[in-house]
This record gives sequence, C-alpha cells and structure tokens, in this order.
Amino acid sequence: MRPRRYAGGLLAAVLGLSVLATDAAATTLHACNRTDEKIYIAAAGFDVASSSLEWRSVGWYQLDAGACEDFWLNKLMPQHLFLNANSQTNELNWTGNFLFCVNQRDPFDLKGDRNCAGFGEGFAVRRFFHKRSTDGEFTVNFTR
Repeated sequence: MRPRRYAGGLLAAVLGLSVLATDAAATTLHACNRTDEKIYIAAAGFDVASSSLEWRSVGWYQLDAGACEDFWLNKLMPQHLFLNANSQTNELNWTGNFLFCVNQRDPFDLKGDRNCAGFGEGFAVRRFFHKRSTDGEFTVNFTR
C-alpha cells in the first residue's frame, strides 16, 4: 500500500507542476509588418494576474515597415489573444468584432473591457480580431 500512496502523491505533484507550467506559459506574438508603413498594435486578453478572468488591454507596440518582431505579452493568458492594429497614417486598419478600450494617443495598460470613459480623456472603444492558440504562440502577418 505504501508505494501506491507514494505513486499517487508523486503523480499529483507532477500534475500540479504541469498545471503551474501551463499557467506560467508566456504569450508570444510573432508579428510581421508586410506594408510600407509603421504600424501600431494593441493586444487584449484575460489578465494572468486575475483570479476572476478579468480582461486586460495593452498597447501600443510599434512595428516598422517591412519588419518582423516578437512581442512577449506576459500580462495576457496564452490561449486567446485579441488584436487591433493601425498604420501611422491610419490608412490601414486591422480590426474585428471584439470591443476593448484603448488610449488613442499614448501607451496604455488597462484592466476591464467596458466603460472606457471611466479611464479619462483620450480613451475609446476599438474593434479587435481574435486569434486562438494551444501553446501561447501567435503569428500574424499584417498586409495591405
């Protein structure tokens, strides 16, 4: 009997470590700007620090024309990522059907997805598109 309890305890410990490893997984955005303009990217998702699955939106990540870059979004859970992007001239926009608050002029890190006016002047709702991943890795090519 003793080895069985030990094996069960060991299995529980291993499973517990795998859950911790999953929870601590980084969210990585591999982004390529296939346009001739600098773009600005905002990301949103569930806040890793929240025990009640609170939304969080962060931005603006800059990506030069023709460049590819990895962005580590360590404040967002790795399964679902919501993105919004626009070019420097606002001629190009990448949007979707999911609404999140952003600061239209300055970098931001916001908790919640409602009541943008409550954050103050310069905040507004933007439309984000959804990406899904099983390993926390997201690849997006921004094209015309």
